[in-house]
Amino acid sequence: MDETDDKQGDAALRREAHQFVARLRSGEATAEDADALRRWRGQSHAHEMAFRDAAILWNSLGSAVGPVQESTRSLSRRKFIAGASLAASVGGLAFVGSSLGYLPTMSAMAADYATGVAEQKSFDLDDGTSVLLDAGSALDVDITSSGGTATLHRGAGVFTVSRPALPFDLAAASGRIMADQGVFSVSKRVNSVEVACIEGRVDVACNGTRRLIAGEMARYDDMGISEPIRSDPDAVAAWRKRLLVFSDRPLGEVVSDLNRHRTGRVILARKELENRRVSGVFHLSRPDEIISHLATALALNVTSLPGRVVILR
Repeated sequence: MDETDDKQGDAALRREAHQFVARLRSGEATAEDADALRRWRGQSHAHEMAFRDAAILWNSLGSAVGPVQESTRSLSRRKFIAGASLAASVGGLAFVGSSLGYLPTMSAMAADYATGVAEQKSFDLDDGTSVLLDAGSALDVDITSSGGTATLHRGAGVFTVSRPALPFDLAAASGRIMADQGVFSVSKRVNSVEVACIEGRVDVACNGTRRLIAGEMARYDDMGISEPIRSDPDAVAAWRKRLLVFSDRPLGEVVSDLNRHRTGRVILARKELENRRVSGVFHLSRPDEIISHLATALALNVTSLPGRVVILR
């Protein structure tokens, strides 16, 4: 079999795998369908990997690919068994969509200000605050006579507050960032929020309050806020210079940031990969080189699918 035959064979396997997953997600699958899938997967390692890739993709895209049809009628026992079989087959793969934020929330889609993939946007608010939003970000704003409040739903931004009489209050996840004068950056990560003070001072509140001065940063999550530490000036909001800078960061965070700056989708096949550590300086003008670097540095296998979807395992 030559290279052309190999490629045609791989394409056929991918097509068959997606047909199986589509059938089992349709709400009309039977126990016979589940049995057919088990037999098909058992034919070879290539069949199994094709199915896993299809399952990862469908679970990460969720309703955007083809939602399961809802029905008010009761599921038959055969269809219930088929659904359970699919759940067992996919086992642990459904996390990829939500944990990496593949689909924006309704609040993000309806936000006052939003940026698309690889897009940055700068603007001034009515209270005089200047905002620079990174790619894949969403911000709601409410300006009153006593000051401005805002909510960062996703992504990252740099905020310049220059009118002490009108303090600025920003909510992100479970915490708040407050400033009356200064420049600060906020990055909403997978499981936490990172705040860095670039100029002036800023107060960060989350189960307690920390004051940051220029050159300091802190991180908070649902459990509370960290002690302030010195920030790396080259790494803080490096996206302003079209760079991603990471120092011993979890791979899950790196992939989340990359997905905001690259069309398509990078997906981690296993949840434990999220905690692998990554360091490096990457140019956003060459996002595919970032994927190659991650695969080489962490000894990961790369599977490329249509639509610029890449699975790392």
